[in-house]
Amino acid sequence: MRKYEVIKITPELTNEIREKNNILDVLKEHGFEPNRDGFIFCPFHDERTPSFAVFQNTNSYYCFGCKAGTKGTPLTLKDGTEIIDGGSDVIGLVQNLNRIS
Repeated sequence: MRKYEVIKITPELTNEIREKNNILDVLKEHGFEPNRDGFIFCPFHDERTPSFAVFQNTNSYYCFGCKAGTKGTPLTLKDGTEIIDGGSDVIGLVQNLNRIS
């Protein structure tokens, strides 16, 4: 049987994670590149024109198509998986990309 160390996730640690991780870098690591207007094809729903905006000044995102980036709202992903949106920051993005409510 494995023993696990419990790590308390404090507000300070959460803020440090947000500050040290650029949302655009996370998206690029997952294969998403912005077009010349700064929009990306949404990783969460099918679309013909990009509606996923990344706001580098606030290190946040919002999809004008499926409304991803609205913390606490139900989000139905491309594959039909339903999750509760993690929010518009880098932590919420990683939660949504990994299908974790």
